Amino acid sequence: MTPHKARVLAVGATADGRDVLSVAADGTLVRSRRDSRTAGRPTRVDFGRARPRAAVFSADGARLMTGGEFGDIRVFDVASGALKHELRGHTAEMMDLAAGPNPDVLASAGAEADMRLWDLASGTQAGFIDAELSAFALAFSPKDGTLASGGPDRRLTLRDPKTMAQIGMFVLPAPKMVAALAWSPDGRFIAVGDLDDETLRKGGLQIVDAASRESVATLDTGNAPARVIAFLSDGGLVGFVNRDLRAWNLAALK
Repeated sequence: MTPHKARVLAVGATADGRDVLSVAADGTLVRSRRDSRTAGRPTRVDFGRARPRAAVFSADGARLMTGGEFGDIRVFDVASGALKHELRGHTAEMMDLAAGPNPDVLASAGAEADMRLWDLASGTQAGFIDAELSAFALAFSPKDGTLASGGPDRRLTLRDPKTMAQIGMFVLPAPKMVAALAWSPDGRFIAVGDLDDETLRKGGLQIVDAASRESVATLDTGNAPARVIAFLSDGGLVGFVNRDLRAWNLAALK
């Protein structure tokens, strides 16, 4: 199905895994049934003056967080589309956001290579590090909170969720950059959407074993980048390739 006319920013799911949530750059928020070929009715979200660069749904599907071109982070209620509050700390364009297994935890990466942790319950910053390069993608492990990040240096870096210290790494072959990340519900696998840095138009999707840090599967995307991806509660993977919502069955990996 193609639920949006504009560039898709994020895809997620409701707590029961029955509905797929998606939001696009034009502010359309859509809730679609997994067993239907028809997209749900859109809700309009007001992003304000700053155009959104990144977005993520909370683990329970109740919140939507967006990051703007000036570093602002907005938190919305998914059911109503209403703005709940804003978070400020970044001073440059937002690169990516990641929602933790605890619905109150959020990670953000800015264009100035600063990475931050947030407590959504209090609306305050809970952690901060300066990296060498800005990250294009962030994702928390649902199992233990390990934070995965990646970007133009082709490295998938694993970090401790409390100290943010590096605890592991997986390197993609040149010329592939890390463009999107998602963890499986059991924390065993990481889906990595890669992007060809020579053309910025070609890409693929592979599954990496988090323990061995080896690629165990390559998924068909038609050589087009899957920039927005998410695992569902049953282990299936959904993502947007261009504006098409696609789904992959990963039962063979169990």
